[in-house]
Amino acid sequence: MFEERYCAFIDILGFSSTVRELEISPNPQRLDRFLSCLNFMADEQFESAYTTDLPIYNLEDGNLIERELGDPRTTYISDCVVISTERTPDGFKQICNKASKIWTEMLVDGYLCRGAISGGPLIHDNRTIMGSAYMNAYKLEGEAIDPKVVIDKSLSEINDSYPSVFPNCPPTIERGQDGILYLRMFPFQYFPPYCYDWTTYLLRIREHVSNGLKSQNERVQKKYDFARSEFNFALSEYRSFLEDQLQPL
Repeated sequence: MFEERYCAFIDILGFSSTVRELEISPNPQRLDRFLSCLNFMADEQFESAYTTDLPIYNLEDGNLIERELGDPRTTYISDCVVISTERTPDGFKQICNKASKIWTEMLVDGYLCRGAISGGPLIHDNRTIMGSAYMNAYKLEGEAIDPKVVIDKSLSEINDSYPSVFPNCPPTIERGQDGILYLRMFPFQYFPPYCYDWTTYLLRIREHVSNGLKSQNERVQKKYDFARSEFNFALSEYRSFLEDQLQPL
């Protein structure tokens, strides 16, 4: 049966060109990094990496059962990930968290992501993804230019209440110059555990963004120019929490 759910469609940018380059020149180090990204997304379908995301505990038959807030479901398909959650405040918080987790992981290996969050009727299980929520998110992602996750204007419960409580408030969510809400690229203290701390993570990202800005491809340069602006915003907003060696781009 269809349920009312939020749905996010997230695309890895540069996936096709990376595959073609690896087919021609299979650099072992680059291949390992690429496979690391794909394995992370494949694993995320079945169990949250590192630790349970936004855990809740339900008492069932006398036992405490750990579950995730908002009933998240994830499906990995080639170069993209589809996430859905229940259409509730908890569900929206979780889908923002899951989307941030995925692009944070991809950025560690130098891959930008782009996506969209919509909502509506949806069937999402381990065999099927079908419904307006998915189709709307897919369409919105295809129309986006910058490497960010945008929020469907039709989600009145999000757009009409902005800014309000976390996560629907600046700087976690921001309204772009085009009037469309989007998730900030570098949420405060959000990093994979193997990076040790946020400064270490941002130093690694700084190198990837700096290299991307040197691309001869103008379209690629523009994508990394947006990433640079988000990076510099995070440094400006949270400078007192970061080490001095971390400088803006």
